[in-house]
Amino acid sequence: MDEHSSPDAVVTLSLEVCRQGLLPERFKDVQFVGHRGALAGDTEGNSYAALWRAKKLGIASEVDVRLAEGRLPVLAHGAAYSDRKGRERRIRDMAKRQHKKIGRDDGYGILLLAEAYEYFPDMAFMLDLKVGGAESACARVLEVIPNALERTLVICSPERVFRSTKSSKLRRGKGLPRCFAVRGEQDLILLERLASSHASRSELRKYACSFRAISLPYSLMNWTGLELWLDAGFGVFVYLTKTASEARECIKRGLVPVTDEMP
Repeated sequence: MDEHSSPDAVVTLSLEVCRQGLLPERFKDVQFVGHRGALAGDTEGNSYAALWRAKKLGIASEVDVRLAEGRLPVLAHGAAYSDRKGRERRIRDMAKRQHKKIGRDDGYGILLLAEAYEYFPDMAFMLDLKVGGAESACARVLEVIPNALERTLVICSPERVFRSTKSSKLRRGKGLPRCFAVRGEQDLILLERLASSHASRSELRKYACSFRAISLPYSLMNWTGLELWLDAGFGVFVYLTKTASEARECIKRGLVPVTDEMP
């Protein structure tokens, strides 16, 4: 860690997690996750510059993924972009040959998902999929890149993890390790329903075929059921509201902060 990080900002996931092997290999020593890369000044998220800074800091990156023409995964948060003439274009209509022509200060344009993994071969990525069908498209790209799966977590909404949120029947992952994204109280109820009939952590581990980690906003971090999943070996990632005190609190509990700014 460098001068941008707090001296006590050193955390590894528990030895219990490492022994159980639920998380992809590169995530076992993750200290921080940069939201859309590591941002500074006017650095644009999901860009080469943001990922390069994350590499210099030695942290993982959470990035947004959309599909361009031909179901090609690219790093983009919004559904549209501006071309060099200032005209608004839709990401889904962008041809592969166009992605480097998008005006960005770093000169790389909109990154293909494959490029991000190839430019930064040691980085762990959390993929926030913004459109339906992106998970299978990402899997096709990543399965041919060496060591890609061991440094990937796909952030999935309840709709992509559960067949039915009423019956709590789970979907299996499509070849990519998943992180269950908790975004409100109703999602916590789903996790509580899964855990309610299991007395031991070994029984909870069977859900790793559907998801291996949980992400949630800082406002829900004090949910009482969280310790049960953490003890069973699931990784827990917490989205911060940019304060160093929040990061320190996460670290003390063995959780991994996801933040726009390194505390």
